[in-house]
Amino acid sequence: MLIPGGAAASTEWTFTPRMTIGQEWTDNADFAPRGGEESDFITLVRPSFTLTGEGARAQLNLNYSWNNRFYWDDSDRDSSTHNLSGSGNAELVRESIFVDGSIRRSVRAESAFDPVTPRDQEETTRYRISPYWVWRIGRFADHELRYVFDEARYHRSDREPQQVHRVRYRLDSGPMFGRTFWQLSSERTWDRFDDPARAKVDRFFNEATLGYQVTPSLRTSVSGGDGWNRVEDQPRRDTQNWRVNADWGVTRNTQLQGSYGQFKDEIDDEDETNRREQRSLSLVHQAPRSTWRLSYSEARTDGLARAADFARAEVDPFPGAEESGVVDVFEFFEPREDEALTFTETWRGSWDYSTGPNTFRIQISRRKTDQDFELDSEAIRTRTVAVDDDLIPVAQGLIDAERLTDVVDRDWRVTGSWSWAFGARTQANLRGTLRRLEGSTLQVIEVPNGEESFDVAEQERETDEWRVSLGLSRSIGRRTSGNLDFSHRQSRQQVDDQDDVRRRENRISARLTMEF
Repeated sequence: MLIPGGAAASTEWTFTPRMTIGQEWTDNADFAPRGGEESDFITLVRPSFTLTGEGARAQLNLNYSWNNRFYWDDSDRDSSTHNLSGSGNAELVRESIFVDGSIRRSVRAESAFDPVTPRDQEETTRYRISPYWVWRIGRFADHELRYVFDEARYHRSDREPQQVHRVRYRLDSGPMFGRTFWQLSSERTWDRFDDPARAKVDRFFNEATLGYQVTPSLRTSVSGGDGWNRVEDQPRRDTQNWRVNADWGVTRNTQLQGSYGQFKDEIDDEDETNRREQRSLSLVHQAPRSTWRLSYSEARTDGLARAADFARAEVDPFPGAEESGVVDVFEFFEPREDEALTFTETWRGSWDYSTGPNTFRIQISRRKTDQDFELDSEAIRTRTVAVDDDLIPVAQGLIDAERLTDVVDRDWRVTGSWSWAFGARTQANLRGTLRRLEGSTLQVIEVPNGEESFDVAEQERETDEWRVSLGLSRSIGRRTSGNLDFSHRQSRQQVDDQDDVRRRENRISARLTMEF
């Protein structure tokens, strides 16, 4: 609706509707623990479409699917979910005013430690829209002023929506400075929650960068900034950071980036501060047939405003996951979207190799998260919670009698895949994934009537899960394709010193997809 009439008319639009029908068999329809397995047949009906538009002043990419699953033996397992992903941008006023946005609706587990099952899913929509204005002051500098609205909505639980309003201003140096470059930026963020028990959070930050292009392949800079955080009407808490950055093209095929710095957050009026180092390193090497990537980063995130950039670095679904309803995409679990600050250490590595008909890929990742630091716990509306006979404050609304609060401390993941195109229309796919989660869960055990305290249990949790999938796909005609897949998955959950809970499932799936 924001695209001007002329731009919309000059944009080339492509609309591709599809219909997928399929049949599956599983020996554990609810992914129940050992001894509780029940087999079932499932009929899949999945209409979907893709809408793309590309023109001189507008672009749009939108993918939607409606996943309907009908169980033969137990209709209570029937499900209907929506998956949507899209992004777009438009030039409203030539070379000056633009707007871009994105949307994503997906299904995932309600708890980080529990696997997705047909009866235990959280359907979430997150959308973002951002108008911005850019202009140039001759050869001196370029300006950008941007507003961002970001919202998350939850469709299968009683969680209230969350919104973020963000205003950014950036001034970049122009060509007249030669090898020297600089940048001034400022950002103001308002985190808002529809839940009256959640505290509003305001953030403000300024940063300056000065750098020099030492050689055509080496670029260095230093950055520093300060700002403040405020919860509700409490006093502002100051924050500062600095870092040194380098970007070096070692060879035409090898790129190296790194940074080192520190940040400091004021915690209370007693001059107590949270100090951390922030380091990052990224190496990318490209060979004729392969690509190597290795990265390490330490990052600070604060609420919904930062969680999107932080949590969804790689969205890589397991083959057949969306069709099977098991759509835990093995991405890092999002941090809590509240008043807490989180500090993360992340390792990532990958290797891609192609020989024409064969493509190999290996990914390894590890993330360690510290979620102990809150901006101002006194400003959050709290109730007293009893844990092991000690009284601790917990944000009211984060915990209730039907919800778990997960804290993921460590997340490991290894994924490997092999694709073999052994014919003009036929391809085989093999993939395996291993994942381990460690952390804790705070669960309400009892809420006494009229009492201002909850009886809760803080449980250490550990989950191991691995999957393997073998699939065969074939193009039957210009607009029709078929898929046949076999997958096996297992999981093991350990809670404190209790006996572990083991699950396993075998699934066979046949699907036919037609384009119209």
